[in-house]
Amino acid sequence: MKWFYSSWRRDFKREILAILIALLLLLFNFFPFFVQFYGCGLIYATSSVTEEQMALSFLTHVVRMNMSNYNILSSDVYKFRIPDSDHYQTDVSIAMSNGNYTFNVLITFIDGKFWSYSLNPELNKMVGEKTLNDSLFVASWAIEGYRGLFNATYFDGLEEMVSTALQNQTLIVENNDSLLKVSYVENCSTLLDYRRYTGLQWFKKIKNQFTDGSQSISMSVSKNGLLTLFVDNLAIFYLASTDINISEEEALNITMPYAEAYASEHGQRIVLVNATFEWVRDLDSSRGDDFAIYPMWLVSMTFDKMNNESVSAYGASIWADNGQIVRHGPRIILATPESSDNAYLWLIFPVIGAVPVLICLGTYLKRKGKKGGYK
Repeated sequence: MKWFYSSWRRDFKREILAILIALLLLLFNFFPFFVQFYGCGLIYATSSVTEEQMALSFLTHVVRMNMSNYNILSSDVYKFRIPDSDHYQTDVSIAMSNGNYTFNVLITFIDGKFWSYSLNPELNKMVGEKTLNDSLFVASWAIEGYRGLFNATYFDGLEEMVSTALQNQTLIVENNDSLLKVSYVENCSTLLDYRRYTGLQWFKKIKNQFTDGSQSISMSVSKNGLLTLFVDNLAIFYLASTDINISEEEALNITMPYAEAYASEHGQRIVLVNATFEWVRDLDSSRGDDFAIYPMWLVSMTFDKMNNESVSAYGASIWADNGQIVRHGPRIILATPESSDNAYLWLIFPVIGAVPVLICLGTYLKRKGKKGGYK
């Protein structure tokens, strides 16, 4: 009997060892597939002192918070490779309180460069109603602090334009090099007080003519005078080419043969043509870098009727500097320029970092429940 028990224990240990080895082999084989398939590597928490210090410096010098009055409740750093990109994003998430109010801060860096900041305060608990002029002063101080903290020399002209908006009481200031747009929302219900804010967006003009969200600075100031949003797209996205060698007519001519061939095959006629000029990121890095900005023609050709494939239009996107077709086809989904409106799409990715934790927690609770059931 003792021999049988000893033999059973040896076999059991061998089985466990075999299972562990199999799991390790599976893990090492799955990891490269995971990285290749998702294109973003693993998301992980890190104690990146540099980014945390930069985030706290931003709160001190740009948001102008006296950090000695705040208690840091939690501070987490997440770093990951952006999907389908060679660039890395680091999100610093900070929860803090001054005893009366709690603030949640999210500051994002791209390849170590500051990109965006957002603050979610308990505005419903706060009092105060800053005027447009008050908010513009807050924005001006933030610009001064940001320039000094990050040596942002490309900000030249922004402070002067904010000053002009103050002096002339105007919401739009423009010159040959840049454009400043100011918005002020004040008449909202109590439930929507968080929307009562001042917004600023400053565009650095391309070729002294075009404006695009990728070449802009955005800010928001809450009703009580807190800087709640700061996005510096100029620090991240860059103009790789400003040459416009393809005209609208040439873009239409490039697309026409493809659209006509498709229409002929499906018994349709082209009744309307249109071309829109945009500045667009090289999202799939076909030209080398997904953060590079190029000029593009977005062409749309409408047919006289819908065919049996439910297609009523044909489209193409064409680089305006070299005439290369990026993509074309029926019902094509055309690229759109990056802007401050969608600048925060990437900020949802830190949530993915919680998935492994939730899985582990679920497994632990499941096992604990099973143990409780055997008692």
